[in-house]
Amino acid sequence: MVACQKYNFKAGVISLYDRAKLYQQILQYQMDNKESDEIVATCQKYGDDDPQLWIQALSYFSKLKSSDGCQKEIQQILAYIDKNDLLSPLLVIQTLSNNESTNLDLLKDYLIRKLRTEQKQIEKDQSEIRRFRQENGEIAKKIKALETEFVKFYIPILCQDPKCSACKMDLDIPCIHFFCEHSFHEHCAFAVESTSTEITYECPLCSGDNR
Repeated sequence: MVACQKYNFKAGVISLYDRAKLYQQILQYQMDNKESDEIVATCQKYGDDDPQLWIQALSYFSKLKSSDGCQKEIQQILAYIDKNDLLSPLLVIQTLSNNESTNLDLLKDYLIRKLRTEQKQIEKDQSEIRRFRQENGEIAKKIKALETEFVKFYIPILCQDPKCSACKMDLDIPCIHFFCEHSFHEHCAFAVESTSTEITYECPLCSGDNR
């Protein structure tokens, strides 16, 4: 490394940095030598492994006395930063504002792209909100329907005569309730079908009407 630097052997210096994966040192070396094209090329080559290179390059170009001569490089850097969301728009503006000679046109394409992206995201979010509201409305209707069914079928059962319709004794558990509003002790009810898992009952008072 010392020999390469002593004899200004740039390719050798960069090769040694590359082998050591010192990508930021490569970029800094090119900045020190004002090699604009090489700076962007280095970002393109190593930027996926070290995204900080793009931010470092943007800061470098924004501090040049005149940024008009590096408009292409700044636009390339901004495009990558925007695509990979490396910096917020505010930080991009603050970075480029460090130089009074920065051409505001450099920001135009970037800000337009950013605004369009934000608008698309807003529209997507609004669409999701509408979808969730619709789904919630449908769920609310289903809940209301279930509540209606409960009131229709179960409230009468809870409010019916607490005595057995057959023996007229007070009901106790286990007992059977029918939608006809008759209730029976389990041993007073009429079992019409029995399996290993469940028993089917008919109301003894109404079963004759159903036959």
